[in-house]
Formats: sequence, C-alpha cells, structure tokens
Amino acid sequence: MWWNDYWPMPMFFGLPIMLVIMIFCLVMMFVMMRGMRHRSRNGYAAEILKERFALVTHNETRELPLSYLVLAREDGKLGERLRPSTVDCRALMAERAKAAKEGAPPTPMPFKPGEIPQCGMRGGLGQIAAGSIALANFAQMLGSMLNRPVYDRTNLTGNFDIQLDYTPDQMPQIPAGVTLPPGVTLPSPDGPSLNTALREQLGLKLEATRGPVEVLVIDSVEPPMPD
Repeated sequence: MWWNDYWPMPMFFGLPIMLVIMIFCLVMMFVMMRGMRHRSRNGYAAEILKERFALVTHNETRELPLSYLVLAREDGKLGERLRPSTVDCRALMAERAKAAKEGAPPTPMPFKPGEIPQCGMRGGLGQIAAGSIALANFAQMLGSMLNRPVYDRTNLTGNFDIQLDYTPDQMPQIPAGVTLPPGVTLPSPDGPSLNTALREQLGLKLEATRGPVEVLVIDSVEPPMPD
C-alpha cells in the first residue's frame, strides 16, 4: 500500500474500485469531523475500518506497472517552471499559528490563476501548482493522477516551486448552459500532454516500467456496524 502524507489512494485489490472509494470517503469524512491531526489520521482511519466495516485485509507484493520521475535532459537542466524554493514552510506555519493564537485574521491563500501556494500542492483542470515541496511528494501526486505508483529518481534534493499546465487525455464535458465558477477555465484542447508538459515546462519525464509494488488486498468487508 503506497500511502503518504498527501493521501493518495492506496492500491486495493478484492473490491470494485467505486466501493473502495465510497468507504474511504466515508471514513475520511468521519475522521475530519473528529478534528484528528493530519499525521494521526492514517492509523485512526484503519481502526474505524476494522471496527465499523469488519474489514479484513493483508499486504502482498505484486508485479505491476509503475513509473519513475527522472531528469529529461542529459545535462540536468531544469525547466523554467521548476525552481528551488526559498520558503521555510515550518517557520511560516509556526508564524501563522502564533498569529492565530493572538487573534490575528488568517492569511489568505493564493488561489488566483498563475499563483501557487507558498507551501503544499493544489490541482485543477489540467493544472498543478505546488510551493516548497519535495519532488518525492510531487511524484506521489502524479501517481494518484495516473493510478499507478510513481517514484522520484531525479536525485534532486530540497524543496521546489512547481507550475504545470497540460491538456488531460480526456477533456471534461461541460453540459450546455452550465457556466464554470469565476477563475476556473478549461485547458486548451491544443495544449501539451502531461508527458510533454513535464518535459518542456519542468525538464522532467516519466519512464514507464513494471516492478514490485506492495498492495493492500481486501479479503472481506461488511456493512457498517450501527452505533
């Protein structure tokens, strides 16, 4: 099971994927309502699954498709949209927490087109914006999008600011008469694919292969137990 701080879906076997997603969302909603701290949610969610759904699982290793995130150029030159970050996120979060305790209003996060978060990642329709993240975390986000594990093999250390614009393989269909929210636009159908955008904008590429992947196999699950 590949599960990390950015919460990509782990690789499940044994149940239809939509049922897995439904159970996962129900449990995470319950955990969020309880106000659990981020790093304690994984174990608490597993506890709920076992108690309420009588979930029985086991781990095993299978040979599956995966990808490596590597440098695209032999000279190691990076793209213009992949830049070393100068933000100290720990200090920034500590400063915001201190200000919140003192009653100061929360600092607005940048969500305007063309801006990126100071710390963390966000994605949209054909867009990924990230501030001060390790490429290992970026690779994991790509894995969540591609539904396969992606591992960082760039050998680049430190944190980076990333801005990526691409055209998804399947463009979303907007029903007639429906308008998008302000600031939200559809990617151009003539834009670059994800692989091309990675190469041209970030100086990175994905190398597809097969390899051993630890997966979570669901042996049995039952309807949730009542309170």
